[in-house]
Amino acid sequence: MFVSKRKYEDLLKISNRLAQNEATLHAELLLMNQVNSELLREKNQIIHNLKNSKSSDMDQKLINRLIRFCHPDKHNGSKLANELTSELLKLRK
Repeated sequence: MFVSKRKYEDLLKISNRLAQNEATLHAELLLMNQVNSELLREKNQIIHNLKNSKSSDMDQKLINRLIRFCHPDKHNGSKLANELTSELLKLRK
């Protein structure tokens, strides 16, 4: 099958753009995995701290800061962010 030079060049451009998009998506996926890992570590640390202290001991300002930090709106509504925010809201007076 014969393909004109122009069509070949157009297909080559499309192929290059697809490769660039794939690389971009891969980089974004790696970043999302990193953020999720960080959120999971933070969640585990906070839950550990909560289990080892009374909620009345926790500074309310810190709780509010943590809520703002891990709020689902800042993490594309992730399940982990929702769970952590829910636990923190229970502690807020």
